[in-house]
Amino acid sequence: MKNELNFSATHCFAFIYIAFAHQTDGKFLRSEQKVIWQTVTNWTSEGTSYMEFAKIMDESIKRYSELAQSETIFKTVKHLAEWLNSLEWFTLEKKLLALQNLNDIAEADDNFIEEEQIWIDSLAEIWKIPNYKADR
Repeated sequence: MKNELNFSATHCFAFIYIAFAHQTDGKFLRSEQKVIWQTVTNWTSEGTSYMEFAKIMDESIKRYSELAQSETIFKTVKHLAEWLNSLEWFTLEKKLLALQNLNDIAEADDNFIEEEQIWIDSLAEIWKIPNYKADR
C-alpha cells in the first residue's frame, strides 16, 4: 500500500485526527486542537524535539487545509488509515489506542455526535476491529 501524501505515520495520525475533528461537525474547536496535539505525541518517535513535532503538525494542518473542501477528504482519510494498517508495528494495541484518541477528540467538545461514531466505526473496520464501541 502506498502513502499518496508521502506522510510519516505521525503526519497521518495528525491529518486523520484533524479531519475527524473538523469534518464531523464543521468546527475545529480549541478544545479539540489541544487533545489532538496531546494525542499525536503518542505517535512521535522518542527524542523528537518540540520544533520537529511542531513542524509535523504545521505540515499536517497545511495539507489538510488544502484538501478540506475536497469531496474525497473521507476517502483520503480512509486511504491513510489503510496505509497505517499495512505497517507491521501498528498492532491491535496501537489500533485501539488510535480509536481511543478519536474518542477523546470527539469528547473534547462535550458533544459526541453520530457522525463521529460513523467515522470511528469506519476506521475500526479498516483496522479490522469488529464491533468496536467508543466509550461515551
